Amino acid sequence: MNTPVTIRKAVKEDALFMAERILWAIGVPDAKDSDAETLSTVCAMKDVLYSYENTLIAEVDGERVGIMISYDGALYSTLRVKTFSNVGDALKCDFSNMADEAKAGEYYLDTLAVSPDMRRKGIGRALLTAALERGRKTGIEKATLLVSPKNPPALRLYSHIGFKPTGMVKAFGHIYLRMERPLQ
Repeated sequence: MNTPVTIRKAVKEDALFMAERILWAIGVPDAKDSDAETLSTVCAMKDVLYSYENTLIAEVDGERVGIMISYDGALYSTLRVKTFSNVGDALKCDFSNMADEAKAGEYYLDTLAVSPDMRRKGIGRALLTAALERGRKTGIEKATLLVSPKNPPALRLYSHIGFKPTGMVKAFGHIYLRMERPLQ
């Protein structure tokens, strides 16, 4: 069942909504309001991974129901430093030994999060489609993402859209499947 969804670019005022979705997307089950507030200050910045400038918002009937954060992988190393030095303990991770998730030559789909009560209604697909279109406009030839192998619905969605597994990556203390697909 598809629900009529509107996709728009995020604005600074979406920062707290984004932060809350990022925390549960990366599996921080004991996140506090203060963690979301800390992360929201990062989401309101420019030149960080989780910037509102890198984010699309899905709305249904004027209500925000999902986010998609994506960007040029060539920016990852630089933006990572500013991002992670500003998040404090909000993400509950040690980033010092974490490998880069993205690199030059790929458009990176960083975070996709849809409100639990709105899943399986075409919203994730709409966000992915819009992000892939953004990626096409950059001229980059492939899109990449990480997904938990313990998330069968996400794996099915990404596979159905044409993503193929290319290996495993450790990030945020968890093992993820790395997937990619052509953009052009």
